[in-house]
Amino acid sequence: MKFRFCGDQDCPDWLLAEISTLSKMSSVRVKLISRQVLNQLLGKGLNYSKVQKLTTSKRFTFEVSDVKAILAALHFIFFSSAKYDISETELFKELQQTGLPTDICSAIRNCYGINKLPLRQHMSAQILSRPRLLETEWRVDYLLSSSSIQELNSPSVRLNLHLTNPSQGKTQEQLAFELNADKFRVLISELRAARVLM
Repeated sequence: MKFRFCGDQDCPDWLLAEISTLSKMSSVRVKLISRQVLNQLLGKGLNYSKVQKLTTSKRFTFEVSDVKAILAALHFIFFSSAKYDISETELFKELQQTGLPTDICSAIRNCYGINKLPLRQHMSAQILSRPRLLETEWRVDYLLSSSSIQELNSPSVRLNLHLTNPSQGKTQEQLAFELNADKFRVLISELRAARVLM
């Protein structure tokens, strides 16, 4: 069966295996652990001591491997749901189809609904983006001689690139460098080859 929160793919086997572990917990504990996982996804960190307290009680105690599996399952559910931009209602229905109890599905849905927008904003800010070229300045110098060599007679090209980095807002930075004639020819030919490929 295909699930939207899995990118319209089958649910991973490891996640289906952890459904039974998640099902042993109360919805309140799942909700509190979900908050910790969402904090981690939002870059605020995960409080392992709180998670340890939530996975230990008189009734049950989870092994370390089970705790890691619960965290991984919740991480996958929230990350993938935000990545594929599914609604709270769809997530609730699909989690029920995996075999999770209704109260736990409801707890996960509520946590996801509250944090969906901040999570998507945080994820979009983390996307790798390349700087954009705003302006190019260039200058050709012809060196006749230098302090170490009497007769040099070689041209050099000085490039000054003005870039903006979309991930850092509208900040502008400059990249300046100088090339001899041979390296400049290589740069031009490689840029032309790249342009043809685009």
